[in-house]
Amino acid sequence: MKEEIVRSWNLYRLGDNEALKGVYMQYYAELLIYAKSLTKETEDSKDLVASVFLKLFNFDKARRAQLPTGNDFNLSAYLRVSIKNRFLDSIKRDTVRSDFKQTIINRVLGPFTRPKVEDSFAENNFREMMDVLPKAQRQVLQLHLDGYDHHEIGKQLNITYNTSRNQLSSAKNKIKALWSTFMD
Repeated sequence: MKEEIVRSWNLYRLGDNEALKGVYMQYYAELLIYAKSLTKETEDSKDLVASVFLKLFNFDKARRAQLPTGNDFNLSAYLRVSIKNRFLDSIKRDTVRSDFKQTIINRVLGPFTRPKVEDSFAENNFREMMDVLPKAQRQVLQLHLDGYDHHEIGKQLNITYNTSRNQLSSAKNKIKALWSTFMD
């Protein structure tokens, strides 16, 4: 069994996407259990495992060639570390997104203390201000708020990493300017 998985991994590294399916089938249950220990949610665990394999699937040949291999290579450990890193990235993205949203809300609402009314008020105004943005900036900002990183945004919108970063920066600056105008 181990030899078959090593063979599948090496074939995948050489560009055979079908070989990755064998690795997926072999490790799915084990990785799902591990992911659930991190996320505590079955659906989130499934998404986490799927996202790791999707990322592997999308690697080009040059990136695949850089992946570890050899007799002392532990594929299970490699996949577990990938799961853990993906999980930590998602926590970081969620934190950044939440911080960004809270910063905007705080700038709009200032020292008011009625959070339910204020959050609704701020979110409605924020959505209206997003509608003013050019379509490309609005799409990048929305995907960013949904937790996607620049690489993922680039793939979804068929733009480069740098274009995603520039569009997000421009969108943030325009939103900040609109908030400032709104508050004056």
